[in-house]
Amino acid sequence: MTSPLLWGAIILLAWAGTVFGHGSTYRVPPEPLPFFPQEAAPSGGLAGLSGPKTPLSPAAQAKATAATTAGSLDDLSHWTYWWYFNKDELLPLRELLQSSTTTSGDDTLLTVLPRPSDSTLEELVLPALFESILEDRTDTVAATSFIALGRIGSPQEKLILAALMAGVADRDPMSRESALLSLGIQGDRAAIEHLLGALENSKQVRLEINGKFNDRSRAFAAFGLSLIASRAENDDVRRMILLPMLRHFENPKEDQDVRVALAIGLGKMYLPFKDPRRNLEVHQADADTVVGVRYRDDLLERLWSLLDKEDDRVVAGHLPVTIASLAADAPGPLAASIVDSLLERLDGKVYRHELAGIAIALGRMGTAWGRPQDALVRERLYGMARDAKDQHARNMALMALAEACNRGSGSLPPRTTTDTFEAFLVERYLKGRKSDRPWVALAAGAHGARMHAAGLAVGDDLAIELRISLNESNGVDEVSTAALACGLMRDSKAGDLLDRVLDRSGNASVRGFTSLSLGLLDRRASKAKMELLVDRFRFQPVPLENVSLGLGLMDQLATTALLRDRLATAKSNATVSALSNALGQLGDPASLPMLAGIARDKTRPAPVRSAVAGALGLISERGNLPWRHFLSNGVNYSARTETMFDAAGNGVLNFL
Repeated sequence: MTSPLLWGAIILLAWAGTVFGHGSTYRVPPEPLPFFPQEAAPSGGLAGLSGPKTPLSPAAQAKATAATTAGSLDDLSHWTYWWYFNKDELLPLRELLQSSTTTSGDDTLLTVLPRPSDSTLEELVLPALFESILEDRTDTVAATSFIALGRIGSPQEKLILAALMAGVADRDPMSRESALLSLGIQGDRAAIEHLLGALENSKQVRLEINGKFNDRSRAFAAFGLSLIASRAENDDVRRMILLPMLRHFENPKEDQDVRVALAIGLGKMYLPFKDPRRNLEVHQADADTVVGVRYRDDLLERLWSLLDKEDDRVVAGHLPVTIASLAADAPGPLAASIVDSLLERLDGKVYRHELAGIAIALGRMGTAWGRPQDALVRERLYGMARDAKDQHARNMALMALAEACNRGSGSLPPRTTTDTFEAFLVERYLKGRKSDRPWVALAAGAHGARMHAAGLAVGDDLAIELRISLNESNGVDEVSTAALACGLMRDSKAGDLLDRVLDRSGNASVRGFTSLSLGLLDRRASKAKMELLVDRFRFQPVPLENVSLGLGLMDQLATTALLRDRLATAKSNATVSALSNALGQLGDPASLPMLAGIARDKTRPAPVRSAVAGALGLISERGNLPWRHFLSNGVNYSARTETMFDAAGNGVLNFL
């Protein structure tokens, strides 16, 4: 059982607001940033690239990869960014892993691994995390532990809430930011006043922390508020959060990081609609007030009026997505008028961030049906995907089509629409820009995953082109995306080709995504070769994660047992961190004793214990989708701020 002294220390921390010294100012995410391309080799062959020669910690590997990748964070055209932010919808791991099978002799049993029991969490996981936040601040252990506590949320809800609120008063900026965000992840209504006080730097909160929150912390508080609003039990709670957020967003002197966080958060205010017959009517600024915003119709009109006046191009890039998030299920007249307004903006001068945002918004609101407006949305997106001068706008239009062409109206999408989209993808794959081919394959994968979820199959022409690419291409990105697409669309005929890619490729990224696809296809003949890659990629967290997921989709229990065996004998800190993250992603509660032991081992270096704390949160998280999905899915990541995500791993969306 948990030590009473430990609980007493936590309660004392919560009531007294005790703070500790701190170390590094860099946050290490639970895993390295997988949206950074592992290797950039536009002209190299598959066998020409290999992993790092010396072991690196997860954070160091991510930073090194970012520094050596063309453009780093200044070039967001690489497909792995989109995959990082949007993969949870297309690859719902918990759902897929719960349907995986394990074979014992001649018997095949359904493996269902639920969230750990309350007793396991109380006796094993929570004590390890509470110890991490009570100790002197060492690098990022406490910060990552705060996030893990929010993900777990319960049992011991009040104790977790008290610990997080105490963390808000911490002198260490990383711990403070993590605690603010984690209050939103946990979602307790009692945290609203605290988060609003942080956003507004209220007098009471300033007295409690003996200082002021900087703009970074205020942005984290805004993200936390949006998470609570998205899951609020009633509309009065949403309105209590909405009005202060909207007031700060409307202030043009407000910090850009804070305004972007607020713009994303306002898209989670799912209030009821007041009038089903209402159209979008944009009033003059002095004719509408924040106080008058009580329904979603009001909020949509207010946000549109602000878009018309917005001078900050980064903020303007998020507003179309925010508006579409709120209007996707709006009554017909209101939804139609918003779509018309978005299309009309394309006819004027639109800067690149907003152009990408409009493409994402049209994908969110468009459907596969034959109504004139739906057909026009798809036509404009086809035009953008083919002809837009800005590469990122082309990419976002392509991914928006993969979404809109699979959205029926309460039923399956018409086959004529999906056939047209597949023909377009084949045409772009054969005749389009070579640099666009990975994105075409990624769009094919997104389309195929949605078709599979609907019980439909992708046509032969598109599947054949992807198989040809697997067989003939030497481009790292082209083969990686073709392999991923074949798995997402469940193209069993690609199995032999994927197996050959696994044999002939010397590139870690290619072999990782190929292994993931083999797992999606349940190709057990490849299992032995994939198990060898666990050792080969022990210093490379992202390829190791993909290989582990592929193996786990075939046999979750056997894979986690294999990873724990490797973890027990691992000598490298980088290997321990990578294996811990892979175990966290696979979500087997049987891994908790080993991970909790490492988390409580003070002789382990901080990056290792930080990665393990993240894994504890991953395994113990509530719900089938990770908390980050509700902020990252469909986000206009080209209009990024440092608090949203960055190369150092310090942003909200750097956490998994």
